[in-house]
Amino acid sequence: MSVLRVSAAEHRLAAALAGRFPCVYEGLEVVAVSVDLAVDEATERSAKSIERQLYDMELDELARRQAKARADFIRSEVLRDPANARIYALASSSDAEGRLGNLGQVERLLDEVRWWDPESRWITTARLLQTFAERLSDTQQRDLLLVLRQGLVALGDQRQVEQFDILHHTGPPQPDPPMHR
Repeated sequence: MSVLRVSAAEHRLAAALAGRFPCVYEGLEVVAVSVDLAVDEATERSAKSIERQLYDMELDELARRQAKARADFIRSEVLRDPANARIYALASSSDAEGRLGNLGQVERLLDEVRWWDPESRWITTARLLQTFAERLSDTQQRDLLLVLRQGLVALGDQRQVEQFDILHHTGPPQPDPPMHR
């Protein structure tokens, strides 16, 4: 029972006592009883302060749980691929309709979503390549990177080759050092 809900406390107390009457006490028959409760101002202020603090603590806990759930969602869903991240950013903005722009932008976004679908050809190929590369020795992994680099040289552009070289510390194959006799 809370001191802030005096009438509720009165009703509960009266209901608990009602089952005990009428009763005889020292030769007197008591047939009914009424209950009036009062709370002094200092106690009421203290109770209100405690109630407010508990409420604030509950709000803080709710905010923490919501922040954790949002972070978990962002980590597991939004950051899974660039298309999801872009869709989330668009949907989260207050100007989502204006940010979508023209139909061409929407089509490019849909193409990107299809590209990053977990069952798409390139995502499946990347998973297979990762599984394959994990089983190789360091030397074999470096050889595989050089083969991929040759593919970029043949089919990509110079900027992509440079980015690949920076990322994987590769470069054009070096000639074997001359042997001394």
